Amino acid sequence: MYGKSNDDKSILEFQISPIIQASALLAVIVLFILGGRLIALTGLIDIDQGTPWLTACSFTLFYAIFSSVFSLSANDQNKYWVQSLIGYVIISVGGGGLAFLFSGVGMDQVGGYKVIYIVFTMGYILLLVIMRSMRKIVKLAEKEDARLRGED
Repeated sequence: MYGKSNDDKSILEFQISPIIQASALLAVIVLFILGGRLIALTGLIDIDQGTPWLTACSFTLFYAIFSSVFSLSANDQNKYWVQSLIGYVIISVGGGGLAFLFSGVGMDQVGGYKVIYIVFTMGYILLLVIMRSMRKIVKLAEKEDARLRGED
């Protein structure tokens, strides 16, 4: 009843291209920014000029975390890394461009978003390295375990 069926998959079993992830998140950024604009037009809440930048930064972080997690299931780590870095550039530059387009102000004029982007970029690269290292360590441990059990 509560057992796992063959149709149930772990999130780590899905292989989603980082380019597709970044493109989908760009569409979500547009939806959130437009949704915020519509809510602001109704007069229910006041949205400042920094909100599109906040939205772009938030989804850039979201991409960094989930792209790093999905890298665990990639068959070819090198190919995934290249695509993932291209996807990060797409989401950060595209999101920043959309934020600038909708807000009309640069990231320096609305706060410390330049620093946030730098921190997210360094953190993203670190996350990718940690995930890749974890994967190698787990594979080594599995290989050693199989060797100790005599399953070579």
